[in-house]
Amino acid sequence: RKDEKLEERVQEVFQDIGLKPTLQVSRVGKINQGKSKRPVKVSLSSSSTVHQVLSQVRKLRNSATFKSVYVRPDRSEEERSQDRLLVQELLKKRGSEPDKVGTFY
Repeated sequence: RKDEKLEERVQEVFQDIGLKPTLQVSRVGKINQGKSKRPVKVSLSSSSTVHQVLSQVRKLRNSATFKSVYVRPDRSEEERSQDRLLVQELLKKRGSEPDKVGTFY
């Protein structure tokens, strides 16, 4: 089954950062033929497991296999909206000041 294969792949990601949590996975969004892959929603067994995963996920940047994998915590609609605004502000500042290098929070 596709869900079982997806769960195995997600488990491989976690094993790469040294974790083996109990989890449930599912794809989110609409199926688009020929488009990029849909995001994967991962539900973990406890909030402490979530914190453990989020603290270790930076190790994926050094992984040859999973360096293109991004992990984000669950956010409310309001938090996602605020994130979008911050990204737009960052892009605007980068466009108006291309010689400056830095990160805006």
